[in-house]
Amino acid sequence: MDWMICQSIQDRTFDAHGQLVYSLNNAHEDGWLGEVVVINGAIAPTTIVPAGKVRLRLLNGANARFYVIQFSDHRTFHKIATDGGLLEKPVPLTTMEMAPGERCEIIIDMTETDSAELLTIFEDEYEGEGVVDTILRVFNLFNPPLPNPSLTLIVDHSLDGHTAPIPQKLNTIVRPEESEIAITREFILEMNGGEDGHHAGMSMTINGKSMNMKVINERIQRSVWERWRVISDQGAHPFHVHGCSFLVEQMEGRATPPAHQGWKDIIVVDDDDWAEFIVRFDYPATDDYPYMYHCHILEHEDMGMMGQFTVG
Repeated sequence: MDWMICQSIQDRTFDAHGQLVYSLNNAHEDGWLGEVVVINGAIAPTTIVPAGKVRLRLLNGANARFYVIQFSDHRTFHKIATDGGLLEKPVPLTTMEMAPGERCEIIIDMTETDSAELLTIFEDEYEGEGVVDTILRVFNLFNPPLPNPSLTLIVDHSLDGHTAPIPQKLNTIVRPEESEIAITREFILEMNGGEDGHHAGMSMTINGKSMNMKVINERIQRSVWERWRVISDQGAHPFHVHGCSFLVEQMEGRATPPAHQGWKDIIVVDDDDWAEFIVRFDYPATDDYPYMYHCHILEHEDMGMMGQFTVG
């Protein structure tokens, strides 16, 4: 039996009465950051699983926050899929970063354990901020406390578990020849203005333009391979493209790590950094019903970091 469990992870803010709190005007320039982790809308839920291999499909459903995912006992798990499909082979990990909107699948082996605690660590707190934290980290003195488990898996030994080894060949991904890539496009993500580090008065743009429902920003030929280069002039941005899955060629100017070599539709670019992917659009999109590309930080796209394109 293949046990798959889908988990949407979010960080939310609640008031004293347990009501959700949200204000676009009070969001930081990096987007709205909550204090409480919820899994499928619940705080610290438990899930019953068999004594065997369990497949988790995870979604970072946050407005803006980047997560570091690991287990409380630092156990190894295997990443087997990215946003749009299986990797070619499983990748062993003990920690994993996820940007807003990213999805992935991991396998955890529950054969010789009674429980496992999934931790959702806020990346901005995990890494620390400022010069002091950087110095402490260099000398291995910065050890932020781990959060409480956001999800606990509890083994029920009466259930039939999947105990076979993880296949070492999961998928075959065929990449185009360089000669097949017909065009290169560049997208520069910019954040301008703002007051006191908040969104008031900020302008979010791609290639100098904010989202306009009446404007088609790009016109793309159907079934033709393209290379897209995405650049951030400020801040970290998960760049998302509709109507496709793509293959990442470079991240931060370096070769794509194994855990990101599957089909994706989100790529992360950080301050003054860039990334490239190759993509082909096989489904039409018209002026009346175009596709979009945008930053997947909710507040950034709401403030204009989005564009439209047709495929024809």
